Amino acid sequence: MYHGFHSGDIRKMAMQYRQLGRTGLKVSVTGLGSLGFLRAKSSPEDVAKMVDRAHAGGMNFLDTGYAYGRGECDKMIGKAIEKNSSDWVILARSHMRDPAEFETTMNETFDNLRRDVLDIFQLHDITRPADYEATKQPGSIYDVALKAKEQGRIRFLGISTHATAEIVRDMIESGRYDVITISYNVANSQRNFADGEDMARTADELLPLAAEHGIGITIMKPFGGGVLVQTRIGPDGKEVSIPPLDLLRFCVTNPLVACVTPGVENVEHVDVAVAAGQAGAELSPAEIEHLKRIADIWGKDFCRKCGYCLPCTQNIVIPAALQVLETFKNGQLESGKKAYEKLDPKPDECTECGVCAERCPYSLPIPEKMKQLVQFYES
Repeated sequence: MYHGFHSGDIRKMAMQYRQLGRTGLKVSVTGLGSLGFLRAKSSPEDVAKMVDRAHAGGMNFLDTGYAYGRGECDKMIGKAIEKNSSDWVILARSHMRDPAEFETTMNETFDNLRRDVLDIFQLHDITRPADYEATKQPGSIYDVALKAKEQGRIRFLGISTHATAEIVRDMIESGRYDVITISYNVANSQRNFADGEDMARTADELLPLAAEHGIGITIMKPFGGGVLVQTRIGPDGKEVSIPPLDLLRFCVTNPLVACVTPGVENVEHVDVAVAAGQAGAELSPAEIEHLKRIADIWGKDFCRKCGYCLPCTQNIVIPAALQVLETFKNGQLESGKKAYEKLDPKPDECTECGVCAERCPYSLPIPEKMKQLVQFYES
């Protein structure tokens, strides 16, 4: 594994830049994902420190979304980049499905980011077939974004998705989008048939197809929603973990990836992301195979903490509950019980309505997992 990085060397690094498809934009191969700001409950001062650290390390790409705190992350970013806004390529997005609400949040995003023109604006999490079909109808949210592009307020139009390979293929081949944001990581290179995303097909089919059509590719979920950086118990009973640096290096090693945007929560996370983007940080074929063997321990069936299952009809915080389940599975019974007792509402209030499972882009059997969690706690 790669051990050449020390945080004190950040200003000496040579960040790599790649062209973002047909946009012509040159972007750093690692960028800042702002969802981490929300998770860490970052203050404006915290965000300013992370943004400044990233800028010093050569990053020029910021990924954000109105859904991240109803624009609060955007506001903090807008303030943090005010002194060097022109240095940054900003990808923003709205998750709204109603065209009027989409337009309102899009307009708020311009104000929040303190920009008259946004580099890239995306339709956020267009994953379900019905949502995607709706974007093709006259007067849809796509048309709202397209109008803004025609007016010169948006330079490039994009889409983010956790959809099946068939839907993503259609998105790419439609010619409607300049940039696509999809999941890609070292885990689950062989996925079960029920999952929406398929990492093997992403690598073998979708990334080459997007490149062929000149679509800029940015990557989310390099850590599998944070799960891949957690410690697991291996078959030999020993603890196993994957360094976040290596998970990012896996993504940037693929030359078809323009930029990977991990959700950072502090300056140390920024330093790791900068290190993964420097010239020479790519993994060798042997290192990739080693990582894949380790990642197999995580299996196929885990929560990526995307939160798309929420809200629960019983107000259960499903990602938190499933994280407790992972604690039990790792053999940490006492820690699991203590964590379970802090959950409110408790998983035993699950009515098995199935709404969460229907929403989950990874087709996880969430109600079954809730029952499994209760059984662990009560055993």
